Amino acid sequence: IDGSMAAVQGRRVSQSGQTIGEALTVNQASQYHQRDPSVTSTGSGELVVVWISENQRFENSVDVYARRVAASGSFIGDEFIINSSRRPCTTPTVAGLSGRGFAVAWSEFQEADKRFRWDVFGRIWGENGPLGSVFQVNTRRIGLQVMPNLAVAENQILAVYRSAGGDGNGDGVVGQWIGLDGALTGGEMVINTKTAGDQLNPTVGADAG
Repeated sequence: IDGSMAAVQGRRVSQSGQTIGEALTVNQASQYHQRDPSVTSTGSGELVVVWISENQRFENSVDVYARRVAASGSFIGDEFIINSSRRPCTTPTVAGLSGRGFAVAWSEFQEADKRFRWDVFGRIWGENGPLGSVFQVNTRRIGLQVMPNLAVAENQILAVYRSAGGDGNGDGVVGQWIGLDGALTGGEMVINTKTAGDQLNPTVGADAG
């Protein structure tokens, strides 16, 4: 689609389910794969798309990128990187905040200690750029912490993610509240009550209240 391998595309759809206009290619860098997109709307009405981009920053890099899209479907500026480390990233997710703000979470791989493989990280973005640095979401670090998902409730963000051994048995679903400044609120909490076997693929949403 973008002249190379996988690309991130989007298309607007009306409330009645009718497509509007042509498909949009969101990513600008086109070498190797751009994949695993997630999209949200912000309080200002614009959209934010995040995705994984391979080999864009340096050889074998796997990073999280984002781009703003107006409600009309036109792009607002260029794509920009979200993560700050050089470690491989995966499964990005994004949630809209008030104004033009948004929050992103993803997992990063590290090789320094085989006990700790994947951790969940986050970053808060404001109208003009990041509000602070990247922060680690999970406090349990044994094994893998992956597949984060975000929802916003009033002035807090709830992150849920898959945690190896997080419920004391197999893989469990763990949650962590985060303030709009990126500070963790309280400790991790186990969401699932059934602990036999594995609990996988978490997702979370907020109601209109």
